[in-house]
Amino acid sequence: MKPISFSCLLLLVLLPFLANFSCTSALECPPVEEDKDLVFTNNGENYDTSKYSKGELSRGLVESIRNKPESYYQDIVDNVIMLICDTNVASERCVDESIAAKDWEGNCIVTADYQCPIGTCERTSNCYWNTAISGQNRTTRFDSSLYIQAADKLYGTDDSYARDIGQIGIIVCIVSLLLLFLWIIFFISRYLCCCLWDCSSMCFICSPIPRQDGYNAFRHIVIPVLFYVIAIAGVTAAGSMAFVGNEDISVAISNAFHHTDGLVEDLSLFLGRSEIPLNNLANLIDVAAVDAQTIFNGTSFVKEDALQIVNSFVGYFELHSEGLNISNANDAFSEATTGFDERVTPIIDNVQSMLDTMEYDLFEKADLIKEALNGALDSLDSFSDTLVDYQSTIYEYEGKELGTRDVRKAGVMTLFLLSFFFSILGFIGICVAKSRSPCLSMLSHAIKVTGFFSAWLASVSLIFASISLCLSFVLHDSCQMSKIVTQDFEPFVGNRIALGANAAFNDTNLAGKSVLMWLLQLAFPPSLYCLQTTHTKNKCLALFFHYHQNRNTVGHPLEAFNVTDKVDFQQKLDEGLLTLEAVNITEKFELVLTPLSDINGMLSTISSTALDAINLATSSNDELCSFTDTYTKENILTPWELDRDTENTPYVIRDNLGNPVTYNRIGLEDSESYFQRIYNKSGLCSAEQNCCIAPPPLTGCISNVYDDCDFGTNCAYPCEILRAAILEGYDVYVDLRQKELEMTADLGVVCPSADDYTDSCPTSNFASQYSNLTLVESVQDYKGNIIGTKDSLVNLASTSVGSAMVEVEDFLCNMNISFVERRYEEINSDVCGTLFGGLAQINWGCWLLSLSLQLIAILSHVLAVRLKGISEKEAAYNELEFSHNERAEIY
Repeated sequence: MKPISFSCLLLLVLLPFLANFSCTSALECPPVEEDKDLVFTNNGENYDTSKYSKGELSRGLVESIRNKPESYYQDIVDNVIMLICDTNVASERCVDESIAAKDWEGNCIVTADYQCPIGTCERTSNCYWNTAISGQNRTTRFDSSLYIQAADKLYGTDDSYARDIGQIGIIVCIVSLLLLFLWIIFFISRYLCCCLWDCSSMCFICSPIPRQDGYNAFRHIVIPVLFYVIAIAGVTAAGSMAFVGNEDISVAISNAFHHTDGLVEDLSLFLGRSEIPLNNLANLIDVAAVDAQTIFNGTSFVKEDALQIVNSFVGYFELHSEGLNISNANDAFSEATTGFDERVTPIIDNVQSMLDTMEYDLFEKADLIKEALNGALDSLDSFSDTLVDYQSTIYEYEGKELGTRDVRKAGVMTLFLLSFFFSILGFIGICVAKSRSPCLSMLSHAIKVTGFFSAWLASVSLIFASISLCLSFVLHDSCQMSKIVTQDFEPFVGNRIALGANAAFNDTNLAGKSVLMWLLQLAFPPSLYCLQTTHTKNKCLALFFHYHQNRNTVGHPLEAFNVTDKVDFQQKLDEGLLTLEAVNITEKFELVLTPLSDINGMLSTISSTALDAINLATSSNDELCSFTDTYTKENILTPWELDRDTENTPYVIRDNLGNPVTYNRIGLEDSESYFQRIYNKSGLCSAEQNCCIAPPPLTGCISNVYDDCDFGTNCAYPCEILRAAILEGYDVYVDLRQKELEMTADLGVVCPSADDYTDSCPTSNFASQYSNLTLVESVQDYKGNIIGTKDSLVNLASTSVGSAMVEVEDFLCNMNISFVERRYEEINSDVCGTLFGGLAQINWGCWLLSLSLQLIAILSHVLAVRLKGISEKEAAYNELEFSHNERAEIY
């Protein structure tokens, strides 16, 4: 399986503990002050390797060799997910509703391709299923056949990750063994196959016998010695790199322990900060519930009166739509209704929501909230005690690691120190090889010893180099994969946990539904802690991978301790208060009342039109119909009160024997009778015959043309049409006047005071069908009640409800867990930066050591022979002396 870096392991431990979190953006919390960490040093000493550490360069070399695209690491991560996924369990789609995939309204998500049995729903996303989307077919995360192939992809013999990593080490080991084999052949040839020295001219390569013709001092001795010294410098540099790399590893581990301890300290502070507001809230909740009841009692009018006002608007329009149309008040009425619907209704909804919150989320849940808070406080105390033990465990492991540092240093440096020892030993042998002292000349054999051991050590260091290179590759790949994991946790832990995990790594304040579950599992890995409470059965948390595979098939141990979903009244009330405080209720209601006042002014135009039509007829004053009366609304219904110049009509009225008639009211004459009488003008003769004033004689009547008449076939009535129009207009006016008064009465800006208005305000018809209050009265009364309720709500801060809200907000603000990401980044820097760099330095030190030792081994065996030989001058001198002796013998 693909190895995972320490930082990635830490992350995997943390991931399942962020389940059921939701982000809250309504809070305005003060910024969190982060502590300034001090970097630990090796063994507590102020040992700073930054000046000469080449970790960054060494990492860069490894990264340049291990240059892979992101898709390569994504494939590895996918295969790891598939490998650890128990498909037999994870492939089950339907789980209990309490742990199923749900929408924002809490309803189970229903997919298009499958219907879960009653009582179960689609599970949340996991290692097998993608996220369930309502109305769409559900898809698997990977093809089912790929799960079977995951193991082979990771550590199989063909084209697997393990082979990709291991083949480099295997090749280098083979090369190392091949070089060692060649050295063995060389040793056998030089020291055992002596017969070969004289058998073949090729044997001079491994021959221990110096050349007879001598060696050039500079070319054959000085230059090899110079390279030997360079090789010693290489051994020294390799040892220094390994030493610094080992120190970097020590510093990285110290810092990792420090930052892990810092995470525990952060958790302790986190628990402490959370306990204070929870304890205060537990003490306040009963009193807050009583104060909440005082506020919401008697506020049923908020919803009921709002519905009544809407009903009144509807009724007014149903009763008076014609009048609104006649008075051109439709736009104003629409403006009023729109103002109520769009400007006032949101306020009503907000107020009602706050009242419902206090009633249903605070008052009725007071006992449940208190129970949850007490349980949470008990758990927090238990968690705090366990954190102390957990911190002790960290210190214990850190102490054990400190105890192994000398062993690790010795293990790392032994090879380099041995190599340095033999290389120096060989150099001493080179220095004394020409000494005339027998004791010192014996040290010249150290050159052979150096050559022998250098060859062996070179092969061993090459093997170590291949192993450390593979480890560097693994660590580098783990760090690359951790970047993929932290980009989006959903593919690795499902959308249920990923919501909180992603938020934690985005420096987002969390206010989730399972805060205490998160606290428990964050502080204590599932394999280390078991929870037993009176609220849940005994449940031991499984290891992460087991939990990851089965998290939707078992209940969460701390679901009974969910706190934030039980105190969410704070956020609801706080959001409502922010809206209420910013709104001017009087101004919003004026957007309704002002158009209604405008309508009242427009209603007078309803009867004015008819009145104008009547006056047009009664004041026509033409030659035939000399009507000169102009009425107003004040006297149109009592026309006899009109101020006229004469007391009698200037024209003859029919049936009055040719005499004018009085304008005074006769008896109890009503208005309509009065109009019929005074505008019943006599006719006009159109001929002399059969035309006269009634009563006519039995023999007929004779009049002059154009005389007044009211009898005869030649008596014409030119004003009859005008009179009929006046009477009809008057009837219309009376109807419109009544409609105007009724609309005014139902509207309620003012109540009609006319003598002819006999109904109530509002009208009996409106009151019987819609409301006992006029439209304006309803709105105004409602306005006053809403303002009073708003004042009560805005003044929550002065009640225990406000104090409870402050404690809840304090608690939610303490849900800032940005320290998780910060600690992760610190540990990631320790592991993927300093530790990786230290390991890479040791790796490159091994490569340099192997190369240097190979060079020393070769040069040692070369110099061991050459330093025993003679120089070219000595060989020439010996040859000359030998020739001289031969000639002397001849002679």
